[in-house]
Amino acid sequence: MKIIELKAENIKNLKAVEIRPDGNAVVLTGKNGAGKSAVLDSIFMALTGKKVEEPIRRGEKRAEVSVDLGKYVVRKVWTEKGDRLEVRSKDGALYQGPQSLLNAVIGALSFDPLEFIEMKEESQRDLILELAGVNLEKFRTKRQEVFDERTDANREVRRLKGVLSSLTEPSGDVPLDEIDVAAQVKKVNGLKDQNRIYNEQRQDIEEHKARLEEIAKEISVLEEEAHELRGLLSFEGDMVDPVSNEEIKAEEERLHKISEINQTIRDARQWRETRTAHEAAISVSDVLTEKLEAIDLAKDEKIRSVKFPIDGLGVTDEAVTYRGIPIEQLSTGEKIRVSTAIAMAMNPELRVIFVKEGSLLDGDGMSEIVRLTKDGDYQVWIERVDSSGEVGIFIEDGVITAENGVRKPEGANNDSESIAENEDHQLPGI
Repeated sequence: MKIIELKAENIKNLKAVEIRPDGNAVVLTGKNGAGKSAVLDSIFMALTGKKVEEPIRRGEKRAEVSVDLGKYVVRKVWTEKGDRLEVRSKDGALYQGPQSLLNAVIGALSFDPLEFIEMKEESQRDLILELAGVNLEKFRTKRQEVFDERTDANREVRRLKGVLSSLTEPSGDVPLDEIDVAAQVKKVNGLKDQNRIYNEQRQDIEEHKARLEEIAKEISVLEEEAHELRGLLSFEGDMVDPVSNEEIKAEEERLHKISEINQTIRDARQWRETRTAHEAAISVSDVLTEKLEAIDLAKDEKIRSVKFPIDGLGVTDEAVTYRGIPIEQLSTGEKIRVSTAIAMAMNPELRVIFVKEGSLLDGDGMSEIVRLTKDGDYQVWIERVDSSGEVGIFIEDGVITAENGVRKPEGANNDSESIAENEDHQLPGI
């Protein structure tokens, strides 16, 4: 399919144009702001559903585009209430779901071969992969999420490494748990109490012995008292064990050292915990690195599986290549041939290509695009800045005033009747 006829009225800065392509090349010329771009925009707006902020020419209330593709006739109308699209067969039958139908046949209509040539290498690469069905943005988004997460993990690794380096690694005999100070105090006090009781008991025994000697002298008189005192002396078997002063002193010294020992234990615990956290942070970073590698691998495998639109086309990490050579390094003629071939391959059903910056082409480049599209049975619409009126379809102030140097009668593009008035039917609902 190609564009057999285009009618556009009140689209952006257009008044009314009607174009019936003769041959494979439609060259739109005129000064900047004359309406050339609006002609191409009207086609895009009708076929792709492209939204623009002000589709209707200022001062008007209604705009309309009709694109005859032979197999289909597409009409779109804009009013202040909204827009409406219809697609009919060449015999007038109305299709349901018109935009879905168009989406299935228009291909990569927005692929402009000249615009592609002027892109940066990375943008060329992204566009080719996008047209081939590879969503690089999805890979980039996922990779950035994991990369940011790994950055945080590595920051924690560095922080813990710094903390660990400021700590002293404990010797192997430092216990894991601190010593119970209260228990040691209780033990020391218990030993002191034991010695106090022992001394009291020894004093009692000595007193009893002294008293016994007195009683022995009076044994005949004090037999009963002696007997009682002997009973008291039997208590010696229940006495607590004595504690040496050296043992008490040793435990007191241990009590004084417990704080120092416990600090050593706390330092050791902090070092071990920090080392464990540092190792865990490294593990997290390693896992995230593996995720990044998996994302990169999946992206590379996806790219390797791509069927590119033309033989010899490929991509590297930096650029699009043709037969192994970056597009940027090709000659101008080769660039035009390759980019035009891509455009044609991406539009197999609607065989139409658009070139918006045709002014960048010299005569040879212009001829080459026209030749390539003609050989491939494609139609090409080219926009060029030219104020002579001698080349192509010349547009002034939103209307066609000349074609290939032949001036049109005034008003030929702006009949009193609108497109809709010249058609057999109106679009309902707007």
